[in-house]
Amino acid sequence: MTVSSPTLVPRSSPASTRGLPRLTLTTTVYLEPASPRSQDTVAALNAAGVPHRVVDVTKDRIAARILRSAGYQHFPVVLTTRADLSVEAAHTWAGYRPDRIAQLAADTAAEG
Repeated sequence: MTVSSPTLVPRSSPASTRGLPRLTLTTTVYLEPASPRSQDTVAALNAAGVPHRVVDVTKDRIAARILRSAGYQHFPVVLTTRADLSVEAAHTWAGYRPDRIAQLAADTAAEG
């Protein structure tokens, strides 16, 4: 039996992804509900039409511990992954970042 190497397709080339399944973006906001930055981030994501789920780190202590051990010092932390669970680094940040939310909204619309 012969094993062939997988074909790598650069993400930056839309023409090279024809015929391949789209890897939908999934956005999760890890937040402290009382934090104004968290509230502003969720409001901006809603206003931009970016689908997301919310995890309250005051209730999910394991998520809070994992994020802090990864170096995040404050919340919210916005983490975007693809369907294959790879992290989309361009769309992962901490704090209230309107510039990053706008870019995420544009990229999410392009995915759809």
